[in-house]
Amino acid sequence: MSPDSDSEETIPAPGLAAGVDDLFRRTESPPEGVERGDTTGLEAAPRSEEAKGETVGAAPAVDPLAALGYDLGFEAGAGEGGGGARRSEVEVGGPPPVRGAEGTSEGVEAESTGPGGPEFAEAVEADYEIAPADPGGAVASADFGAILSGVVRERVDLPASVDSAPPMGVSDDDLRRALAAFMASEAADRPASAMRVRFQAEKLGGAGEHEGVALAVERMLVSRPDDEGVRELACQLVTDEVARVLTFRLVDRARDEDEGRALARAFGRLNMEMADAVSHTLARTEDRIARRVLTEVLVRLAPEAQEIMADFIQDARWTVVRDAVTVIGRTGIPNAVQFLTTALAHEEPRVRAEALRALGAVGGGEAAVLARSYLDVADAEVRNAAAEAVGALRDPGSVPRLLARLDDESEREGLVALLHALGRIGDVAAYPALEKRAAPGRLGRGPTEVRVAAVRALAALDTADGWAAVEALVDDRDDEVRGLVRFLLRSR
Repeated sequence: MSPDSDSEETIPAPGLAAGVDDLFRRTESPPEGVERGDTTGLEAAPRSEEAKGETVGAAPAVDPLAALGYDLGFEAGAGEGGGGARRSEVEVGGPPPVRGAEGTSEGVEAESTGPGGPEFAEAVEADYEIAPADPGGAVASADFGAILSGVVRERVDLPASVDSAPPMGVSDDDLRRALAAFMASEAADRPASAMRVRFQAEKLGGAGEHEGVALAVERMLVSRPDDEGVRELACQLVTDEVARVLTFRLVDRARDEDEGRALARAFGRLNMEMADAVSHTLARTEDRIARRVLTEVLVRLAPEAQEIMADFIQDARWTVVRDAVTVIGRTGIPNAVQFLTTALAHEEPRVRAEALRALGAVGGGEAAVLARSYLDVADAEVRNAAAEAVGALRDPGSVPRLLARLDDESEREGLVALLHALGRIGDVAAYPALEKRAAPGRLGRGPTEVRVAAVRALAALDTADGWAAVEALVDDRDDEVRGLVRFLLRSR
């Protein structure tokens, strides 16, 4: 029959019956109220004008697509109040209707709500690119069974969307109420309250509604940052999926500095699942602000992040290695110097510079020897980072080399790094060089940044000669130098 014909087409009942019977054979048990092999009501179903050539029309009393929904993991069951349904795998549009005398469940029209309605049939064909039925003929039972099997194979591998509506009978309202009761409970009542929170969270998670659980975790940690009982419960709620949602929320709000810092503090109190999700995202984002916030979370998640950072040191991407070096330096993981030594051999100067700064944070004699050996390298960024490291380590063995570099250095940034290092080490042997750099230039004005660094270093020596050199500049013509000198003298 022509697709443009005004006459209604029919699909022979035997073909549908065979398809349903084939589906029932592949399921453990049929939907509620349907006997295996029952084909009652499978008379020829007219194809609607709108659905011609695309999908099956009005649903029969025993709908094969309703059976499909059952086969995909829906089981009739009691949610809160007894009318809900439980999802075992993924969301496919809602639970199958529990048919009563009026053909409805919970007051919702069965034909439009359950997986058996025409809207669901159209959605299945659209989502999974099922070839439409031949507009000029009938759907054979073998073809119908193949379509159902193909949909099942596609559905089982798809994750549930975190922003989709929860299925009937599953709501994050129940989790919010359980969480409010837990937060308000006394210490003696907390175990029972925590159990109710975990139950509601598991129910949501089982339905693929991970965002509701993630929001609950965020509320707990932000509102009670110092409550160890709250932290322990939050960690119990964080699955891999919840951790991914929390990480997405962190990156999404990282540009608000205050909010990003607050979330980094909160999420840094979680568990290994969070460390995995954050490190996975960090390794794949190029956004500078996001990387900073994610790195901060990993620093707070130590020691959970230690094994991950050890793997990152070997990564082919220099940005990933640099971030790992930052975390290692700030957390001081075991064998930190060994990992940083590996990073010092990296071809990217920015990785080597970060590794030197990390050595300054880790500390120890071995770190000082390593940092000292990079004071004379050709790359200015690496050389300055080495000066910063020996200064942080207060390594007196570096003073002769620092003074020699001070005579050879011509860049302002390099001079400032050397002067800061000498000031932090506090060796009096540096006094003549510091006094010289603090004095005005031949024309009465030297580089301000260099002079300020020298004045600070003289004050840091905390010797009579050093303070005398500072006092001599109390009326200096450079406003910034004069202001610093007067501040230091008042604070002495």
